[in-house]
Amino acid sequence: MSKSVFNQLTMAKKLKINKEKCIGCGLCVSLCPEVFELAEDGKSRIKEKTDLEKNKECIKEAKESCPVGAIEND
Repeated sequence: MSKSVFNQLTMAKKLKINKEKCIGCGLCVSLCPEVFELAEDGKSRIKEKTDLEKNKECIKEAKESCPVGAIEND
């Protein structure tokens, strides 16, 4: 497995939205639409088949900007 594939899989396993904290404000979607979207429940979720490594800077910005700290790493 290449290093970039490993890093992407590692980040994908670690990155998550805490649905109990998420208030559905959409800030993460605005800052990083390649990675985040609002689900049917009005809460944020991570898009499937997104390149997390390529978008790591906007992920970091979204995580730091989330008003309730709902973007987490395990």
